[in-house]
Amino acid sequence: MATLNPKDYIYNVAKDIRSILYSLRNFEANYSDIIKAIDLADQLFYFQDKNHRDFVFLIGIPDKKSKGTPTRFPIQYTPGSHETKAVITGELDKDQILKHLIDWINIIKDYNSVNFNQEEDFLRNYEEEIFSDFEIIDDDAEAKPFDSNQQIILYTFLQATINYLEKEYTNNEIVDEIIDEANSLKNEIPTLTKRIASKRFSQVLAKIKKFNPITFKDVYDVAKKEVIKYLLLKGVETLPRLVNTISNFLGS
Repeated sequence: MATLNPKDYIYNVAKDIRSILYSLRNFEANYSDIIKAIDLADQLFYFQDKNHRDFVFLIGIPDKKSKGTPTRFPIQYTPGSHETKAVITGELDKDQILKHLIDWINIIKDYNSVNFNQEEDFLRNYEEEIFSDFEIIDDDAEAKPFDSNQQIILYTFLQATINYLEKEYTNNEIVDEIIDEANSLKNEIPTLTKRIASKRFSQVLAKIKKFNPITFKDVYDVAKKEVIKYLLLKGVETLPRLVNTISNFLGS
């Protein structure tokens, strides 16, 4: 993301930039199971479909001469609709950007529901099956992150799983991709809602299952016995014991 100085703009424009940045960061966190943000020095934000690098949504930097009536941001994205993959360009105010982003993410979701590869269908089924085991039903699951102890448990499990995979499989491209995804989730846990963290956790485990069912069994036994139980039923065990159990069982 570009490094901006608020004092390069009039006050009203600086406020609008701050407001859209806050909204875009929330958007990134809320849909981090589908998209990722790419850091570009000359753009305000650049979203990319995780499954297809050519599906992107770019939000540019307002003109420093803008009077903010309203503040307009350059945008560029594709696909533009269900009927075309053409690149859409223009300038939008912050409210219009969010509307277009929602439309764009819904197109990506619809694309993700269509597979020509049976293995991808299997992976999707694995994700749904695992997610159903520990889907968070708390009233605030869509809005709030896990509490501090839950975050520690999830972080510990992900790190132990990474260590386990690194030890068992060296120089394996598929495992390296799984490790990258686990590392990304591990580092972003505090900024994700319970639902999104759970969804991404399911995706990591599903990829392990698709890669090797035996490895998945070893990892998932720990997840079901220790991690998922704690995430759903806080306080059933003491935190230090759980951390030790996870680390010891996976040989970390």
